Amino acid sequence: MLLHFRFLVPLLPKDEDGMSPLHYYDSAIQLARNAGRELTEEEFELGVQAAREIEKGLEMLVEESRAHLTEEG
Repeated sequence: MLLHFRFLVPLLPKDEDGMSPLHYYDSAIQLARNAGRELTEEEFELGVQAAREIEKGLEMLVEESRAHLTEEG
């Protein structure tokens, strides 16, 4: 997952450990795919929160792009 969306990493905020929400989302996806167990509630919530942060970041980028296009046009 991270490989396919690596171009988004520089656009997303990073936490104090230098990790973006995409890193956390990718970790949750990989764990769900490869673990021999279900995700814990905490792991699931971490993945959901990361997905929300990614979505929020992308929405902000779209808004900035629209504002920039409006200024030029």
